[in-house]
This record gives sequence, C-alpha cells and structure tokens, in this order.
Amino acid sequence: MITSKEVREDLKTIKYYYARKKVIDAEFENAEENRFKELAKKYNDIAKKGPAKMYDLFVLLYKKNYTQESFSNAMCYAKNYVYQLNRKLIEFIVNELNEGEKENESNA
Repeated sequence: MITSKEVREDLKTIKYYYARKKVIDAEFENAEENRFKELAKKYNDIAKKGPAKMYDLFVLLYKKNYTQESFSNAMCYAKNYVYQLNRKLIEFIVNELNEGEKENESNA
C-alpha cells in the first residue's frame, strides 16, 4: 500500500523534474529509461481521471511549478481551499495507486 507521504515525495520529484525538464531529459537522451519522465507520466495519467479542478491543480502546481499561493491568486481561490484541493488530489492519487496494486495482486 502506498501512503500519502510517499505520494507527496513523488509529487516533489515530479515538480523538480518539470522545473529542470530540459536538463534532465538531455542527460537521459541516450538512456533506455528516464524514471522521472515515467513517474511524471504515471501521475499525470492518474490525475487526468479526476475532476477538472484537481487536474488543473496538478498541472499548475506540479507541471508548471506554481506555488499554492500563486495558484490561489491565479484562480481567485482562497489559500485554504487550494490546500484542501491539494489534499484531495493526494488522496485521489493514493486511492488510484492502491486500487491498481489490488488489481495487479488479484491478476497474479
């Protein structure tokens, strides 16, 4: 089972990856796999399954490197509401990842 803490750490990695995408992708250009790119794609695919507001939050916070405060200003949301949305996004990702694990275990 994946935890909220693990998802938060992954989201920090994704945020850093997108902030330094050009450099990281250039370094991995000749490598077989880029685990950062794969992690970002995995989470992006999960976030796309959720409500539009949550996906918008994922894109702006983690892909476009907004802070929660800059997101709240851009969207005219209260800071507390953005905090709650981010918490819901993390819970949604945790649930999706754990559901995927359960499906994989039952198929094995």
